[in-house]
Amino acid sequence: MQYDLLIKNGYVVDYASAREGYFDVAVQNGMIAAVESSIGGSAVQELDASGKLVLPGLVDSHVHASAWLGGSYAHTMLVKAGVTSALDMSGPGTSVLELAREYGTGLNLATIEYVRPGHTVSGDDPSSAELHQLITKVQRQGSLGIKLLGGHYPLTVAATARAIRAAAGPGGGGGGQRPPRRYTSAVLYCKRRHHRVGNPARVPVVQEGCRQTRLEVGRTERVNSA
Repeated sequence: MQYDLLIKNGYVVDYASAREGYFDVAVQNGMIAAVESSIGGSAVQELDASGKLVLPGLVDSHVHASAWLGGSYAHTMLVKAGVTSALDMSGPGTSVLELAREYGTGLNLATIEYVRPGHTVSGDDPSSAELHQLITKVQRQGSLGIKLLGGHYPLTVAATARAIRAAAGPGGGGGGQRPPRRYTSAVLYCKRRHHRVGNPARVPVVQEGCRQTRLEVGRTERVNSA
C-alpha cells in the first residue's frame, strides 16, 4: 500500500492513550491510518524522525501573539514548540489578526480582549452598558470575548461582577439574531483532541522538544520538522 505520508523511526509519546515508544505513523487521505512498531509499504512523502519525538499538535490555551505582546515571532515560536492551536490571552484582536496575516504559519489561533482601565474601558468601574459595548466591539473585530486582568489592571469588585455577567449573559447583537456566546478568562473551554484510527485529525507533529503530548490514530495534524 502507498500512503500519503509515512513517518519512520520516531519516538511516539502519547500519555493519554498510554502509548510511548518507537513507532511508525502512516497518514492516508488526511487521516492517521496506522501507528505501529513497523509499517511497510511506500509513501508519497516519507520522513525519517530518528532522534525526534512524534506527537499530535499541542493546544496552548495561553499565548500572546499581538504587537503589544509576542510580536511577529510568536507564530514561528509556537509552531517550533509543536503547537497547532492556541488562544491569545490579551489582544488587541485587530493586532492579532494583522500579525497572523503577515506572519501566520497555519496556526489555529483565537483571541480574547483584555479589559484594561483607561485603555479598553474608561476606568476601573465601568458600567454594564460600557462592558456590553466592549464585548460587542471586540467580537465584531474577531475576538471571542473579554479577559479580566485581575492583579495587573484590576476592576472594582462590583465591576468585575458586572463583566462576568455581561460575558455570560445574553444582550447586544444586531439584526434580531441572538448574539454569540461571550467569554471571560474566568471560564475557558478547552477540548482535547482524541486521535483514533479513521477519524479526522491533524498530521502528527515531529519535534526535537515537546511539552504535553497526546497521540492515537485518526486525525489530521500538521507536520513540523525541527
